Amino acid sequence: MIDVYFTCVCGIHPMIEKEKLKYFVNTCLYQFENKSAGEELILEDNIWIKSIGEMKCLYALYLALMSVSSQIVADLETVDKYLKKAEIEIATISVEHSTEFYWAVACHYLFIGFVGEGDQYKLGYYLAKVNYFIESQSETCTNPFLKILCANSNLISSRYKTEIFTLQTLLEGTRNMFHFFTNRKVEDVLLPGTWDYMMNTKLSQQNYLLFKQVLDFIFKVFNHCKHDITKSVKDCHGEDFFKIQRLFACLLSEGFAFMFMKQIPEISFNVMEEIALKITLMTEHELFPVLFLATVGFAIEAGEFHLQICKEIEMGLKPRTGAVKGVSGRLITFDYFSILEKDLRALNLLAARYRRITKFYSKLMTEMSQIIERNKTIDMLVHTISYSEIQTTSSQPPQQDEILRKQLEQADFESFLTDYPLGDEL
Repeated sequence: MIDVYFTCVCGIHPMIEKEKLKYFVNTCLYQFENKSAGEELILEDNIWIKSIGEMKCLYALYLALMSVSSQIVADLETVDKYLKKAEIEIATISVEHSTEFYWAVACHYLFIGFVGEGDQYKLGYYLAKVNYFIESQSETCTNPFLKILCANSNLISSRYKTEIFTLQTLLEGTRNMFHFFTNRKVEDVLLPGTWDYMMNTKLSQQNYLLFKQVLDFIFKVFNHCKHDITKSVKDCHGEDFFKIQRLFACLLSEGFAFMFMKQIPEISFNVMEEIALKITLMTEHELFPVLFLATVGFAIEAGEFHLQICKEIEMGLKPRTGAVKGVSGRLITFDYFSILEKDLRALNLLAARYRRITKFYSKLMTEMSQIIERNKTIDMLVHTISYSEIQTTSSQPPQQDEILRKQLEQADFESFLTDYPLGDEL
């Protein structure tokens, strides 16, 4: 659990020292797991845990982290087990220990656990507990991780309290993310009135350039700060951690770009097509399933985009193949139905970890599966009629696509990323 937390779950903002969590697991955990009714807990002198109350809160945090770590590894049975145990423990200690910082952190990770479960009532319940602590204890709490708790809760709650995406929710998410990583308000780094104008004005062809320049600037500052923070969190450092952070940065950048361009589809379809393809290919990376919840929405957006194109293909409104030009000038062609299969695979990977996916997007996944199967059935029928016809029929991808399709497989993923520079190395 400890390795999963510091490598995958906490991102670049852990809320507990690694040695402190290790000390609790190695020295204190056994008391809770083997405790008889009425038996008193014992706390030996140490530099990490100051009181029995804090130790109880760390146990609740341990249970919450076990639940979200089990989501990462797609063990939903264990998720259920630890969510239930964490809820019972938090209910037991809330009256006496709701002023403890790690009581609030335990509630925060339970909130995240129920985000993954898609339980809107319980995620709101535990978010309210976190907000209660922040409002009532922020002036007296001396824990150095308090600012991270405040910013992290605001950032995640602004995204997952609803499943509605608009330009305003996108900008609000950008503002929260900027504050999360820089500890500065985005309004303070722009010319007076700029952000208010963006929040209250419809994006159009006429003001598109202003929006783009501002968002490019924000992401430039954000990436610089994220790079510095990433280097400073020594507890998280490891080969997989750095790979995950680079993949996360790439998906985040491309995902926000896609959501922005989606607001003006009349002038941005070709750009959206390129971005959606990049997002789909990044979901094939071996570390995509452990990226946690932050990039789920972008994989869904890519799937919805490609599904709509496949529907138009079925209606005879678009050709089955698409093409994008890489930075090197190489033209890459692809079969839309094979890309949609990759999108569906990504959503199935996520659904195995987060019930939220099947709860909110089962209709989308069913549509994707049905159109893929219809296409396969048509292909099989055509093949049985005449093999020779399959070489010339327009419904089949050309031979070039068969060759270039291999470039979209996992083995050639890195070469595609090289052709499309997706972000600086950490």
